[in-house]
Amino acid sequence: MGSTISRFAPWNLFNAARNAATSRRISTTSASVSVQQSDIGQLDTKEENANEANEEIGDIKINYNNSDKKLDLSSQPITVDEHFYQALSIHKNPSNVKELHLCRKPKICNIPLLIGQFENLVVLDLHDNGLIDIPWSFVYLHKLEKLDLSFNCLKYIPKIICYLQNLKVLNLKQNYLVAIPTELLQLEKLQKLDLTNNKYLGGITPEQTEKGVTAIFEILKKRQGRTDLWANSKPWLGYGASPVYLSSVPSLHELAVDSIIANKIDFLVFTNVPPRLKTYLTKSYEDHRNRIKVAKCSQCSYFYSSKELFDNHDCLR
Repeated sequence: MGSTISRFAPWNLFNAARNAATSRRISTTSASVSVQQSDIGQLDTKEENANEANEEIGDIKINYNNSDKKLDLSSQPITVDEHFYQALSIHKNPSNVKELHLCRKPKICNIPLLIGQFENLVVLDLHDNGLIDIPWSFVYLHKLEKLDLSFNCLKYIPKIICYLQNLKVLNLKQNYLVAIPTELLQLEKLQKLDLTNNKYLGGITPEQTEKGVTAIFEILKKRQGRTDLWANSKPWLGYGASPVYLSSVPSLHELAVDSIIANKIDFLVFTNVPPRLKTYLTKSYEDHRNRIKVAKCSQCSYFYSSKELFDNHDCLR
């Protein structure tokens, strides 16, 4: 009996040692897994914190996730232009955003220049606000396919929109538009254009706006053959002197935007735009629009007292 025990004792000791080692490995593995899970949890928390954008502006707080491809600011307590600017300025990864929404904010009148940093936007929804103008930095939104500016206070369609070559949907319903630029014809991919309920719109009837982009483009194409015979002259300057006529030259705004497009590089990258140039690019064009000007149509030979009237007239001959 004793010999039997001594003969199997080594195996018993081996099995006991193996079981003990296995037990230690399981324990160690469990602890390792526990530690790894804990580390992952901490990393996730850090990552979430890094992606969170928080900003207190007065007595309101803006909060959203920087990693989201859809940025919906409509639910944020944004009520004035400064809030809109702050909401965009705290975003840490604007090039990641594909959709941006800010709607039903009647006191939002201006779009921040910072919108140009969101260069990969495909959808921009700014309907039902109080917008009165579109910033020049829209030139950087070259991937934009859908732009909703309906139910705002726009009087003009800025030509800057005509640089958005990938635009497929443009909604300008119920604004205060008075004219449509012929340059809209440059938007060759445009599939839907809503200009309905613009009661001050000239050169096109409400019935024609309801027919959509094809009918509207047919009207715009009729303007292409005509020119302003007096385009190269401006009203005389000076009082009590002989008339002095000036040659028509492109504005600094037009030259800067054309340079951005033509060079296809960000030599005028938004963050490096000189302050003086930025001032010129963002100034109001009311004086330019309201100045005394006489246009003469090359087709019908009629005279018109403003560029808008010339652009929108139906040739009578």
